[in-house]
Amino acid sequence: MDEVTVGKPCDSFAFRRFLHFLSTRIFPGSYLPPTPERVIEFARTGGFEPVRGVVESIAVAEEPIVHLQSVLMMLLFRDGLPPGRGAVVVGQGADGAYGLRLHGKVLKLEAKARQYEPWRRALTFGPALGALRIASMTVRRGGGLVQAMDTLWRPEDPIDDPRHALWWLGSVGDRKWIRRHLNATVPQANATRAALMRPFQGRPANDLISILDFLGDVSVTQSIWSKMGEAAGKWVYYPFNWQGVLDAAFETPWDVKLAEPKGVLRGVARRVGVPEFIITRPKANFDATPKAWASRGGVLEPLVPIAAKIFGIKQVRRGQAEKWPRAGVFWTMVNYAIWRRLFIEGDTVAGLLEEVERAAPVLQAK
Repeated sequence: MDEVTVGKPCDSFAFRRFLHFLSTRIFPGSYLPPTPERVIEFARTGGFEPVRGVVESIAVAEEPIVHLQSVLMMLLFRDGLPPGRGAVVVGQGADGAYGLRLHGKVLKLEAKARQYEPWRRALTFGPALGALRIASMTVRRGGGLVQAMDTLWRPEDPIDDPRHALWWLGSVGDRKWIRRHLNATVPQANATRAALMRPFQGRPANDLISILDFLGDVSVTQSIWSKMGEAAGKWVYYPFNWQGVLDAAFETPWDVKLAEPKGVLRGVARRVGVPEFIITRPKANFDATPKAWASRGGVLEPLVPIAAKIFGIKQVRRGQAEKWPRAGVFWTMVNYAIWRRLFIEGDTVAGLLEEVERAAPVLQAK
């Protein structure tokens, strides 16, 4: 949706070339875009590129990569687009500026909290809120009320408090693991991000979420994807991160932006003539559930020996899990281990790929 708004790839040679790449290199025999399940099935049945791509992506980015889809982005820039120089338009940043699902959740939270505003002081008094929480768990009702009373979201609420709705964004870490292995509390683990956001104290919660998304995930991802594009001779452009577009987004009220999913962007797409079937199609991405890639025998199993040389095999095995947040620990271990071995210990990409290749037959035999 984001890309078609600015690039209309349905009419472009580059988009057709991308589909050809998916059909011949990633998903032979089909011109359908990928689904997480097809990505995983491809890797399980001998499609080795995504697994190798993790090592190659970190080498190109020169830092741990944030997203699994960064691997396919690197393969797209390198192998899926016409060779030589060119420009690639990316819609990164559109959701954060014009409406994540989290923004809608916060808007509903604010509406519910305002309904009970006259009783807020009584309901948020320590014993009362604890009793309300127990009663809600017992009768399995009223969970929304408890959340509305327990969550901070008002402009005067301190950003540093872990209960602030701002910190719902990108919350994938394992607090128990961090406490046990790093001896850090939640405020200590989040101190750097809290300091980054402190100058914006007083802004509405949804504005804060957009700002954190831009300064955090969007900025890091833009840096990583730009390096991948540069390595392939491509110039990557992010129109939604241009100041003029961001200013327009922040000037648009949230009730307007959230009237329908991506309502503003869909309106623009209709005005520039993007076909309706593209505008209303479900959002798709390269993500996959942790069960497919973080569990034992999953897609990233060949990378376990690399991570084990840094963390030890027992620690890595404990990190492998079918669900968040434990899967996030495993992904972080793999990322850090590959980065450290390449840029701190001086191992080569070829050497690490040899380890991956030796581990691949074990995965395929399972």
